[in-house]
Amino acid sequence: MQHDRIEKGLHNSIYCVCAEDQRVIIGIGRIVGDGGTVFYIQDIMVEPSYQKQKIGTLIMEKLMKYIDDNCVDGAIIGLIAASELDNFYREFGFTYNQNNRFYRYNG
Repeated sequence: MQHDRIEKGLHNSIYCVCAEDQRVIIGIGRIVGDGGTVFYIQDIMVEPSYQKQKIGTLIMEKLMKYIDDNCVDGAIIGLIAASELDNFYREFGFTYNQNNRFYRYNG
């Protein structure tokens, strides 16, 4: 049952990025939303043994390029993350608020 929900979530994503090492997925990130004015970055995950190697940065760069290529002026780009990742998401133009939500406005 869990696999069905995961498959449905991935299928309904706007865009997904996977990082692989020898055909094993070691990182993932995806975008959900309406594809034009609202984009939400979801599920940025990197296997713990692969962290601190800029894999998360590469995933975010790919996701942000997709958003920049496909959103309109005034689009809302959001994500929810732990506050200890504040500096990481600021590198991509996001602003943190006290509810652990990051937003970036295009335009």
